[in-house]
Amino acid sequence: MSWLYGYLYKEAPKRSPLLLTAQKALQEKHLPFFDLYAGGSSNTLFWFEFSDTELLVVLGMPVICEMASCRYPSISDWQNCLKDPDRFLRLDGHFAILHYKQGTLSCYNDSLGKRTLYFRESDTGIFFCSDLSLLKAQGSTEIDYYKYGALWHAMYPPTQGGYAPLSDTYYKGVLSLGTGAKACYHPGQDKLKISNRPFEPSPQALDSIQILESYCLLPAKTGKRIGIGLSGGMDIRPLLAIYLKAGIPLTVYNYGNTDNYDYQIAAAMARKFSLPFVHIKYSDTQGDWDQVLAFCRDRGAVFNPLHSANLAYYPIIKQQTDAYVSGYFGEVFRFRMMVANLKSALSTRILDYHDIGAYLFREPPNFFVPEARRLMHKGFWDHLRAAAAQMPSAQEMLNPYWMHLFVIRYWFRTLQAVNYPSIDHSVMNILPWVQASMFSQHWQLGFLNQLNEGLHRKIIKTRYPALEEFPLSATDLCAPYRTRQLALKLKTWVYYKKNPRLRDLRTHDFLVKHKANILDLIGSSLARDDASLDQPKVHRIVNEFYKDSPNQQDAMVCLLAYLLGK
Repeated sequence: MSWLYGYLYKEAPKRSPLLLTAQKALQEKHLPFFDLYAGGSSNTLFWFEFSDTELLVVLGMPVICEMASCRYPSISDWQNCLKDPDRFLRLDGHFAILHYKQGTLSCYNDSLGKRTLYFRESDTGIFFCSDLSLLKAQGSTEIDYYKYGALWHAMYPPTQGGYAPLSDTYYKGVLSLGTGAKACYHPGQDKLKISNRPFEPSPQALDSIQILESYCLLPAKTGKRIGIGLSGGMDIRPLLAIYLKAGIPLTVYNYGNTDNYDYQIAAAMARKFSLPFVHIKYSDTQGDWDQVLAFCRDRGAVFNPLHSANLAYYPIIKQQTDAYVSGYFGEVFRFRMMVANLKSALSTRILDYHDIGAYLFREPPNFFVPEARRLMHKGFWDHLRAAAAQMPSAQEMLNPYWMHLFVIRYWFRTLQAVNYPSIDHSVMNILPWVQASMFSQHWQLGFLNQLNEGLHRKIIKTRYPALEEFPLSATDLCAPYRTRQLALKLKTWVYYKKNPRLRDLRTHDFLVKHKANILDLIGSSLARDDASLDQPKVHRIVNEFYKDSPNQQDAMVCLLAYLLGK
């Protein structure tokens, strides 16, 4: 991963070393009122010194998208951006950019907010950094429960289904770049100023397939070895079709158990197309307690500790590939069958924040004291109201599109932003469809077209129709390729009503495996001295779970995500 941190002094500095990471900095800059350290992966760290007092640092992998074709920026592109800073905000990809010149600090990020910078300002200066772990090392992470409520009522229990209306941090006195943001400070200015732009769909219709192909093939054009996460489902298949059509050498990876249709279909496709096939078992990525701690430390009080398996998953792949492409393509271009979207599609009245709230609002397990719960509840509704106020009129687009625009605006900030830096050796290529220019075409494709997976199936039919020979899987289920998403989801729902989900079993096993560590955590000062926690409720939840109460499983996961993440 690439990283940066530093300090901008407002007055004559009394310097002390800012050593926040054991990793050696690849680049440093020390000026009378400015210190900067940067390091990590040279693939996603770009450093340009234009004079003794001017430098530009880029984290991530920005892309220039012109019509339906994309490319990486050249040195002349960066020079043009400095002449016209608005160009920074027109870049695609994922990035956080810092520009310093003669006391003036300017920072930018991408329009989906996939990378960010954190800022903590005092009367004497501004501390800035790229990663949550660096912010925590600087000691600036006291939770603001009013801001935290936007996450708590939308994200917990911590799953992949929440969309919290928050474009800021949930830490006291800490600001961050939101989406399409600019932060600026110049000498004589009172405070750092941050402006954010919510993602807006483009009114211009372009060739969605050509855009996707351009992003998928971009890493191969620079000589990177491509790996692809292959399942038996639909989401990855259009991306695989693009690579097979182009004749790109691939190594394919499958993750999970071998006793299901997902593995069987993926392995069959690999054999059919002579693709090197690597299967990674769950047991290969099950880490110890220290791995869980590292995962939550770097991601904050949002992520489910069970997802720490990813820390072992990606290094295995990194040994053999330079760019890893994963699926979830259906998140946007197969219109997701969320209850809120269907409800809004049938609604005839004008939508407002209450409609989003009806979908997002949850009552997570109750282990906070009343005052903290009151602040979180108020913070959620206030942030939701403010987010809805930035939405266009519901009369300007079909109702389900209105709801979907909200989802797209906040999905990355709540689920992906802090996760991206940790795997950014290939993040641009992990999800090549996760680009603003690609998302902007969502509204051009039509509601029914998306319900029927129109773009998915068109890519497969026109680029590599041999993929139509293989059935679709939903892990433990199988259906003919012609099966549409609604029918497959219904079949999946019926199946899992009768059979325990593997995910639930893994959660239980995780909590049992780490019982001793969890009990130590509950008895430690981290939990005991937290004034926001209702201690009797916390202990009751833990005791009941370990006395074989499955009803407390979600509460246990929420408690761990909060304690370890904060």
